[in-house]
Amino acid sequence: MPNLQAPQERRTLYFSGLSDRTTYKDLLSVVKGGKVLSVNLRSDRSATITFWDGAAEFLAWAKRNDIYLHSKRVEVEWAARQYRIKGHISNKILGGSTRNILIRNAVSNGITEEQIRAEMDHIHNLIIIGVTFNSGDAYVYTNSVHNALFARTCMMSRTAYKGCKVEFFRDECDVPLPVPVLKGKAPLPGPVKKQHTMTNRFDLLNIEGDENGSDEENRAPVADVSDDDGTVGLMTRRGVRLDFLDSDSV
Repeated sequence: MPNLQAPQERRTLYFSGLSDRTTYKDLLSVVKGGKVLSVNLRSDRSATITFWDGAAEFLAWAKRNDIYLHSKRVEVEWAARQYRIKGHISNKILGGSTRNILIRNAVSNGITEEQIRAEMDHIHNLIIIGVTFNSGDAYVYTNSVHNALFARTCMMSRTAYKGCKVEFFRDECDVPLPVPVLKGKAPLPGPVKKQHTMTNRFDLLNIEGDENGSDEENRAPVADVSDDDGTVGLMTRRGVRLDFLDSDSV
């Protein structure tokens, strides 16, 4: 098989400003855009992650979109020391190897998480990030492709795994970078239209007259002459009738 070694481009990123509570799982949860060759957490609250592909794209994305872990902003930049991929590792990755191991029929063969961790504990620099079970199969997440290759070889040599098929499954970081959701601006409120009510201008006069009391009303009498009794009647606006005798009728 030809040696299809990946070009030695920059692929290792340096993460700083991590919270002291940050775990491997926490860090990898914000990494997207390509396969991860290795990840290493350091005691000085920093980390390095080497990508098989997509490192430059992830760095550009991280510069545009702030990354926070445990309420702390994480700085991302190129690492001073870049990881150089060996030819045989490149060939394995091109053949489908990842840093994640799939143990088929693990449950039916009595394989447990505690057993997996104990039997892989002797592998130098191997970090088992997590173990999950689904449909009787065990999914083992590790920190590097190189260590996962060694762990798989070790498993296949042990009697406990003879009834299991040990292979690799997809890197959870090998998914497209998130597309930021642009929030639309709320439309500016239009001018508030005042509600105009139709009023009768004579009603205003009546209201004013009511407030001024009965003096205004008494200044505007309505005369009513009765031919029958010779009296002059004054009708006020309140509807009170005042009758006076005519001088001739006295």
